[in-house]
Amino acid sequence: MKAVRWLLPIVAIAAFLFAAYFVFRALMPVFWVYSVEAEFGALPENDSRLEDWLASQPGVLPHTVRIRRTGDKSRAVRVVLMQLRNILGRPAVLQIARSGMIEGL
Repeated sequence: MKAVRWLLPIVAIAAFLFAAYFVFRALMPVFWVYSVEAEFGALPENDSRLEDWLASQPGVLPHTVRIRRTGDKSRAVRVVLMQLRNILGRPAVLQIARSGMIEGL
């Protein structure tokens, strides 16, 4: 009977700590900086559509989206942005290659 008296408080404390840890992970913001560079055979005249699309993605801070053309004949594009996520990884990482916004990646 003594073991039962100690078991209930230990289980309650463990459940509380687990719940507190999960809430902490869900609410704690983390800034992620992404930098992607790719080279293409041809590019559009400007990158405004890509910049608008990136800025509209969940968690992306619009004022941090930077697109710069580099390389020979400006065929390389470097994208730098900051995304605000929680420790659980929500919202998800941007899938630029799978979005259809940039073909050929």
